[in-house]
Amino acid sequence: PSPAVEERLKTLEEKVGKRDERLLSSDKLHFHGYGEVHYNNPKSQSLVPSHRTLNAETDVHRWVVGAAYDFTDSVRMDFEWEFEHGGGTLEQEYAFLEMDITPGLSWRGGSLLMPMGPLNEFHEPTNFYSVERPYVETYIVPSTWMEVGTGLVGRTADGKHAFRSYLVTGLTGANFTDDEGIRKGRTKGNQGSADDLGIIARYETSALPIQGLKLGFSGYHGEADQ
Repeated sequence: PSPAVEERLKTLEEKVGKRDERLLSSDKLHFHGYGEVHYNNPKSQSLVPSHRTLNAETDVHRWVVGAAYDFTDSVRMDFEWEFEHGGGTLEQEYAFLEMDITPGLSWRGGSLLMPMGPLNEFHEPTNFYSVERPYVETYIVPSTWMEVGTGLVGRTADGKHAFRSYLVTGLTGANFTDDEGIRKGRTKGNQGSADDLGIIARYETSALPIQGLKLGFSGYHGEADQ
């Protein structure tokens, strides 16, 4: 081909290359989120302190937006922000960096959701039946419970066994209350005391004789006098 045709081909190749780079970059970014609008009209008074009202009430309880970004095939970032009660409060739900060590094992560090109970990590409203989160996942396991920490995440190739284990900032026992348990003792990544650390771990399996059944076991250990 003539020099003019060669120059034109070179220009087209550069344009296609830049377009492919932009497409590749956009494929690395993923957005996610959900929202909840509540209507409560209780017929009897609740024993739970925050739900004792008998008045009917509406609430744009949560609007959650998040994003994940794949730096490489083995290094990624994920975070989520939550606006509560019509935007009256803003809270970081979680934010962490994850790096694959092997195909079934990863390191994770940052603001982490504690792997305790069935809802704290995956608390979308389609995962429970009540309008508000169940009392167990509100006052016994204080969903959402996040702490700053680091640890390992693993899963077998068939997906039937998984574990998560973290070293995290400890709870603050001075903020425990008789009606809300350990809920107010969470640091939530907000200038939390870190003299005491905690260890939390979870194992779950679906390798069971009953199809569709999954069992999980979680444990937490740590001092809280800070």
